Amino acid sequence: MSNKEISKESFKKLQEEANLKNESDELKSEANDSNKKAELEDLKEELKTYKDKLLRTAAEYENFRKRSEKEKEAIYSDALSVAVLGILPIMDSIEAALDSLNGQPQEYAKGIKLLKSQFCETLKNLKVEAFGEPGDQFDPSIHNAIAHLEDESSEHNVITKVFQKGYKSQSRIIRHAMVQVTN
Repeated sequence: MSNKEISKESFKKLQEEANLKNESDELKSEANDSNKKAELEDLKEELKTYKDKLLRTAAEYENFRKRSEKEKEAIYSDALSVAVLGILPIMDSIEAALDSLNGQPQEYAKGIKLLKSQFCETLKNLKVEAFGEPGDQFDPSIHNAIAHLEDESSEHNVITKVFQKGYKSQSRIIRHAMVQVTN
């Protein structure tokens, strides 16, 4: 065998080895591409999961903030109602004293009227208002009828006498008015 033949054979072998290596590299490259695609898909899925968790956490925080704010307002409203309910008997006593002023000295009446005025101003500052006056229409959601009067000459379901005024703060009833109703 000549050197040329050996070289040709060696060259063919080297060429075949190079082709095999190229094919092997291509297969490895395809496998790497496939692995990279799978890894990319996994990362995309993980990103989607974290994004969903982040959005849910943000929504939960917003709901928590709103709920806390409502609870804070409710606590103030509850505390105001309890405090006002505790001092309303004083107002009832002042009004009873005013009703029984017959024949009392003018200074005495003036003092009690001043007390009532101050008390009413304090309630007004707390945004508490009284309700339940004679002549008002009876509303069972805010009035408590403790007496009934049959009178054909008066209107139906009208308050004729107030035994105890009702009080409310905005739309919340602190105390129902105790009234007498006709027909």
